[in-house]
Amino acid sequence: MDGLAKTGIVFENAYTPSPICVPSRMSFITGKFVQNIGVWDNGVPLPEDQPTIAHVLRKQGYNVALSGKVHFRGHDQLHGFEEQLAIDMNAMNYPVPIDWTEETKVPESSRQTMGAGPGENAVILSDNLVTERAIEYLNNNDRKDKPWALMVGLVSPHPPFKVPEEYYRLYPEESVEMPIIPEGHLESLHPANKRHRMGYGFKENDMLPEEVLRKVRATYFGMITYMDAKIGELISTLRKTDQLDNTVIIYF
Repeated sequence: MDGLAKTGIVFENAYTPSPICVPSRMSFITGKFVQNIGVWDNGVPLPEDQPTIAHVLRKQGYNVALSGKVHFRGHDQLHGFEEQLAIDMNAMNYPVPIDWTEETKVPESSRQTMGAGPGENAVILSDNLVTERAIEYLNNNDRKDKPWALMVGLVSPHPPFKVPEEYYRLYPEESVEMPIIPEGHLESLHPANKRHRMGYGFKENDMLPEEVLRKVRATYFGMITYMDAKIGELISTLRKTDQLDNTVIIYF
């Protein structure tokens, strides 16, 4: 990503239309504010009659493909894209909006940080497949004859935290920088943040033990580097197929 930034333009001041991930993505691909498309929660599907950037590009003659996560909700898993090359592992999670007025029900698996460390899980397996299918798409000779647009949706870095050991070893637990929690910080959190903590099984001022937190942060840093390597594989494929100089790459 640093190499990509050095050869391109970096927008240092950016503002999300929503602090929630699905609404912000739906806003991005439609070019409309969240309140104008009605996607206010992770469980709300984008209306099927809303045009997206994929529709616009197809109208201009582009082959438009998707590999991986956009986190579409509902039955329409393409919204203008011609095909899903891999899998969107998040698409079927939380199919309805959460009723935040209900009492918090904490599942056993909610503390997704507790299993952090080296290894593989659904996130890593999904990102491997997403990258593999994207590379196959870029290597296809059809890319030379017709303009194309490919959206690659990696899940990393995202809980539950696991990363291949070679990336985990890059960040020794004993050397990982720990967060600084100012006195009174947890008590002064916004009610929404407190509610979010409760959803992950934390009570009041409850904190993860230091040894667990070090492992979590080491894994998270490793997942960032792993994701960076996946982006590198895609750029390398563009270079090998002589498409790099004629491709606009947008990372967001």
